[in-house]
Amino acid sequence: MGKRFNFTRKNRNSSHQIKRKKIIDSRGFFERIYCRKEFFTLLKNKNIKQINRAYTIKKATLRGMHYQTGGSLEDKIVTCIKGKVFDVIVDIRKNSKNFLKWYGTTLDSQSNFSNFVPYGFAHGYQTLTDECEIIYFHTDYYYKQSSKIISCFDPKIGVQWPLKTRLISIKDKEKTFVNNSFEGI
Repeated sequence: MGKRFNFTRKNRNSSHQIKRKKIIDSRGFFERIYCRKEFFTLLKNKNIKQINRAYTIKKATLRGMHYQTGGSLEDKIVTCIKGKVFDVIVDIRKNSKNFLKWYGTTLDSQSNFSNFVPYGFAHGYQTLTDECEIIYFHTDYYYKQSSKIISCFDPKIGVQWPLKTRLISIKDKEKTFVNNSFEGI
């Protein structure tokens, strides 16, 4: 049957964009979102431990920039299954030449692309349409004590969000900016 995924390094930050292949016929389409055998090398033999779904009602809503620390570092595969989002990663690896640099790309339910977010990166997105749904595949469980947030509006990072933000959670909005002592992970 052949490979159902193409993995492409799309940016300077070591993230990958994943192109899914659709099988289309008169009924519609069939699409594989994940296959352990095909993702084996990309995930470096890690298992998917958790799958989450986020539904966002309003256009111009921000979620992020989230990551986990310590023994809870995780890779993510992010897929938009409804609507359109501007998906962003920030390199927070302390010894990286791209430390605190960001990369953004558009994901939508029509394009067949997913993003691979490796550990060492904060992740977030802004909805570009109303009623967006995202599914995330995680290589570790969520641990509240390991969960961290970087401000979406941090001038040291300078993410250029496409829309003026209409809605953001209190915990995301109230995060302070990265200071000079921030060493990353």
